Amino acid sequence: MASLQQIRTQIRLLIDQTDSANSDFSDSELDGFTNEGQRFLAVLTKYPRDRVEVQAQEGYPGYTLPSDSILIFDVYFGNVNTAGDHLPIQVLNESQMKEFRPNWLDQTTGSRGRPDTAVLVDRTTVVISPTPNAAESATGKKLELVYVFYPSTLSANGDTPVIPIVFHDLLSQYGQYKCYMSKLNKPDLGTSIFNQIVEKAKILEPIVTKEFHSQGFVFGNFAGRYPE
Repeated sequence: MASLQQIRTQIRLLIDQTDSANSDFSDSELDGFTNEGQRFLAVLTKYPRDRVEVQAQEGYPGYTLPSDSILIFDVYFGNVNTAGDHLPIQVLNESQMKEFRPNWLDQTTGSRGRPDTAVLVDRTTVVISPTPNAAESATGKKLELVYVFYPSTLSANGDTPVIPIVFHDLLSQYGQYKCYMSKLNKPDLGTSIFNQIVEKAKILEPIVTKEFHSQGFVFGNFAGRYPE
């Protein structure tokens, strides 16, 4: 696990400017690169993740995501205390939704039922379809969202990134990339380093997925539930 100070020190080693008093970059600039790198890796690797649940309401299709959400990873619906009721539902974008269910915005009583699909309609609102009816909004029937969240900004020297530990070493490389693409003016080298970061992140991602499996997460195929 790397602290902000350790990442900053490693960036200086990578650009061969270990003396902060005689460097092209201030500590705050390097910290900014580190925080930018953490946000980039969060989107690229879909980590870190959190989950939130909300009680379904009859006749209400739209539900608000947490303010720190970046993207939806998984969605579930149902009552965890009822056997076979709490199940994953498909997540589509709006274009897919129009093809899969053209009348997905229909709010008439007759169109309500058990939600089987979710679509993110803006940055903070997810709509489920069909809209829950009375039976599917009974107490305990909940919409559960697994989402990638916006990493908190690192500011104190001892702060540590919230992205998985296996990605921490990539943050100093991201800082190196930013240095080369800015004041050091070595765009070819910077681009090469950036490509290495992306490649390494993709190699490491299955390791993180395996860690989540061991903590009880189950990622299934659920063949036949989703449109092709």
